[in-house]
Order: sequence, then structure tokens, then C-alpha cells
Amino acid sequence: MSHELIKEKVRTIFRIQAELRGLAPAWTWKNFVGDYGEYYASNQLGLKKLPTNTKGGDHETKDGRIVSVKTRTNRNGKIELTGHANLLLVLLLNENSEIEIIYYGDYLTAQKTGKLRDKQRDLTLAQLRKLANETPQVNDQK
Repeated sequence: MSHELIKEKVRTIFRIQAELRGLAPAWTWKNFVGDYGEYYASNQLGLKKLPTNTKGGDHETKDGRIVSVKTRTNRNGKIELTGHANLLLVLLLNENSEIEIIYYGDYLTAQKTGKLRDKQRDLTLAQLRKLANETPQVNDQK
């Protein structure tokens, strides 16, 4: 593949990111997977976006609980937990831009389930699916 073709594709990515910022300026769209997950949380689940770099979480529920949103594209992926939110929302984004909610429950419960590594807890999506089946999940969506 030629360098010029790759260069053109990268230009296309930057153009699309600019278009996305025009459509949804609350997100930078630099990490489009994470930003799309947060956009989904706000627009489909009715969560209130917190200011960028808010310590502990990304969104807030109507009753004031802080939600950490994690979005992945790999069904066998994992997430890293380092904060102290009230709730954890883990989303799986497929190549058709469809979202699957993997886990939407208590943050501390998920954190205790994860494996400690370098001051963070790691959980696989498989662990989170299992945990979602074993523990109460948030169902107050929109």
C-alpha cells in the first residue's frame, strides 16, 4: 500500500473528527471509541456528561451518582479501573456502530472482582458479563 493512500486515509479521519466535533462539540473525538461511548451514555441512557477530566467519572445519573464509562471494540478485551465512581458502565462497540451494554452496575463490586496490577484493577469483558448476570444492574435508563 502506498504512503500517499495511507496519508489520504489519515486526512479523512481528521476531517471526520472535525465533523463530529461540529455535531457533538462536548467531545473532542480524538479517542472516537471512548467519545462515542460517552456520547451514547448521554444521548441514549440519559446520563449527564461531567466536565472533561472530572476526577472519578464521566457522567452523572439523575439521582447524582457518578458513572465511569468504558467502551471497547474487542469482545475479548479488558478494562482498567483506577477511579472511585459509584457506577460502572461498560460498552462494547461493534463495526456497525452498535452498542452492547456489557455491565452497568456497582463500581466497587466490579473493582473488587478485578485483578490488582500496578495500582489498578483489570477486568476482562468476560468477567464483567458474568458479574452482570450475578449482580443487580442499573435499569433506570431514559
